Parts: sequence; C-alpha cells; structure tokens
Amino acid sequence: MSRRGFTVIELMVSMAVIGVLIGLLLPAVAQVREAARKTQCRSNLHQIGLALHNYESQYRVLPSCTTRQGLSWHVTLLPNLDESTMYRQLNFQASDDFSIPEPIQHIVLPTYLCPSDPAPNVSGNSDESPGYAATNYLGNSGTGLLDGGVDGVFTHMTPYQPAVFPGDGPVTLASISDGLSQTAAVSEVLHSVLNGAPQRLRTVFQTTRSFDFSTNQEFRQLCSEIPEDPGAHGWQGSSLAHGATWTRGSIGYSTYNHSLTPQLPSCLNRTHVVSGIFTAASAHAGAVQVLFTDGHVVSENVSVDAQIWRDAGSRAQLR
Repeated sequence: MSRRGFTVIELMVSMAVIGVLIGLLLPAVAQVREAARKTQCRSNLHQIGLALHNYESQYRVLPSCTTRQGLSWHVTLLPNLDESTMYRQLNFQASDDFSIPEPIQHIVLPTYLCPSDPAPNVSGNSDESPGYAATNYLGNSGTGLLDGGVDGVFTHMTPYQPAVFPGDGPVTLASISDGLSQTAAVSEVLHSVLNGAPQRLRTVFQTTRSFDFSTNQEFRQLCSEIPEDPGAHGWQGSSLAHGATWTRGSIGYSTYNHSLTPQLPSCLNRTHVVSGIFTAASAHAGAVQVLFTDGHVVSENVSVDAQIWRDAGSRAQLR
C-alpha cells in the first residue's frame, strides 16, 4: 500500500507562498497600527483643545506659555484634563521651578504623548534620577521672535521686552483677529531626549553667532540646512528643551513656532533661547497634526508652503 505525502518541491513551494503572504501582510498590519496611533494622537489634540476652551471660559484668557513659577501651560490645564488631584499638589506661591514637586516631573501623562513617537516617554532615566516625563505637544508662540514678536496663541504672562518685541501678554479669543479656524494653537513635536547623541529633529542646536531682525532670514536658512548626522558635522545643542519635560514652561520648552516649516531642525540664537527657532515635527509619514484654536485638527503636509505655514502661526492677519 503506497503512502502519499508532500514532496520536497511541494513543501518548498508552500513555504515560499506563506513567506510571500507574510511579506504582504506585515506592512499592512504596520499601517493599521500606525493609523490607530495617529488617531490616538488626534484624539489627544482634541482633548487639549477642549481643555483650552474650558480654561478660557473660566479665566477669560488663554493660558500663558509659562506661569510666574516657571510652570508650563500643560500644568495649568491639568484641572481641565481630569487631573485636579495632581494640580492641587503644586505650590503657586513659590517664585521658581522648585514649585514643581519632584514626583510630578516624572509622571507620564498619556494625553500629552503621541504613541507614534518611538522615543522613551521618560528621558534621562538613571539609577540616580528617575528622569523627566516628556510631551509631544507644544503650544504655538507665533512666527518667531525675530519675525513677528510673540504673535501666537501662547504668550508670556508678563510681556517680554514689549518695546522691542510686540504682541506679548495674555491672549483672549477675541484678540485673535485672523480667526480661530485660521490660527494654530498646538502642534506635534518630536520631543528632546536627554543624555543622547544630537538628533536632527529632537535636539535644539546652538549657532556659533547671534542673529537679529536684519539677519533673521540667514538664521532660518542656516538652521534648516543642519545635516542628518549633526554630531558628525560639529553641531551640538540642548536636549533639555523642546518637550523634554511637560512641566517646565517658557518659549523653547513648552512652545514651538512657525519660523520654519515642519520636519526641519530647531536652533537657539547662539545662547539666546527666546528668539530661537523651535519647529513642529512628528513620526507620521509626511504629515504633522495641528490643533487650531477653534478646536479642529488638521493633518498638515510637511511640504506645506512656508508662507501658508507662517500665516497659521500668527493670530493677526499677515496679508
């Protein structure tokens, strides 16, 4: 009686077919997972938008990029994100960063993180220190200090050199003359990673010279041309910035600007932080998600026209 089974050739063909099917399915599964992560990012931005409007309804102004104690707008929104218990632990009578209780700096808040970003949620973790919990969402401070002053949605509570840099101080919804649906409020960034090698879209690089109003275009050009491997070309900068911790306020920590279009580097103006370039970025393919002040979220192509992107950064009509 003959026994029937697979021949070696049939087995090899079957394995080849299975391999092809796996090769076809894996990218599709990866795309589905990324679509889910992107949807979660979008949901986070919607929640932040609701929290901003609830805050404005209560105080009649939008939150400043930093409080007098150096706390970020992320901190001031905690009660509007169902984090009142954490908020009550803060000391708003203090005058410096020590008003942030040590444990809070290390608490990861999922609402402030985009799951598409592969970087660690807690940066700089070591045996000596638990590290800082990061954020992928920064507030729009405007078109850049050397361009339009502080003309975005997130400004200083007390104006920063108002005679030189106009438009600073608390912002009301009524003062956004360009329209809430035309003015960006919050965008995704690839947050800084502490204690790591310089990364083109995560490190805030330091230029070797200072720039002013007359050389601002040169500043933008220099920053945009930082190469893919910055450290190999001598570029160094700050990693304790650009979303490295969600608790620390001020321009460069809790805000980005529209000096450069998305997915380009960020730069300090030599050692001057406030007039630096802080750029939106994301791990999504070809796009960065932006919350506008009216609450809608747009997936903006990274090749967006520079003038259109600049217009979205200003609360005033530029043209």
